[in-house]
Amino acid sequence: MELYSLSKIRKFIKEVEENPLKFWWETRNMIKWIVEPRDVAEGEPPKIRWYIGGKSNICWNAIDVNLDENKDKVAFYYMNENGFTKAITYWDLFYEVNRVSYLLKELGVKKGDTVSLLMPNIPEALYFALAIYRLGGIIAMHYLGLSPQIFAERLNDSGSKILVTASKGFRNGSEIRIKDYVDKVLSEYKTPVEKVIVVGRGFSDFNLVQNRDLLYEDVVPKGKIYVKPEEIESNDPVIIAYTSGPTGKPKGIYSSLAYIVASTWALKAVLGFREGEDVIWILSD
Repeated sequence: MELYSLSKIRKFIKEVEENPLKFWWETRNMIKWIVEPRDVAEGEPPKIRWYIGGKSNICWNAIDVNLDENKDKVAFYYMNENGFTKAITYWDLFYEVNRVSYLLKELGVKKGDTVSLLMPNIPEALYFALAIYRLGGIIAMHYLGLSPQIFAERLNDSGSKILVTASKGFRNGSEIRIKDYVDKVLSEYKTPVEKVIVVGRGFSDFNLVQNRDLLYEDVVPKGKIYVKPEEIESNDPVIIAYTSGPTGKPKGIYSSLAYIVASTWALKAVLGFREGEDVIWILSD
């Protein structure tokens, strides 16, 4: 059976170029919809709205729809720099993400709010990201190597009232004191941040600012919690990715829920990902 060939690729490209809206309409079922879209798109480039009337939730797609058949299946493997490994099942993920969702909701996070993440590569980073999606919030991702001024500018640009971070991280054997860096930024620059959630990671050699900082391990609820996923319109923003430019000022690029259709298609088309069979090894931030 011929899976890939130049002739097949050329044929596919020709068909998509001739009728791109037909292709994207047929591709809509790469994700599950809570409310099915009534049309593929409206508007003209570059201002196009996709999957008109459709509503869904990224967290619901990632976790909830997998529970009936795959709750005991591994959702992802975690390995830290010291070789410690942990397998997190879909049920584990459901449990952890709902606890985080409840915590964020109690802090006032609601649909359309932006929450900033400055995290090392730890499971809690994914728990918080999915929890923000679950509540209909917008994630603002920030890189650990930013200068204090640039980080402060991006916090202001995103309007984040809540910042999620960790006590420290490790890279190439070196300790990165993330919380100390956060304290420096928030003390030297004016930002909209009102609350800082700190994942302690078992360490205690960091400062907690009274009335601002919350230790995640102390405030996350114990036991089983369920938070209903918010229905998100397909063109609502879900994440802000920042890129630098000639001016050095923050340029936040929004991605919408509809973008997840394209990224899921690319995952399967480019990498040949087989659901339930393949494991993808991610080494990036």
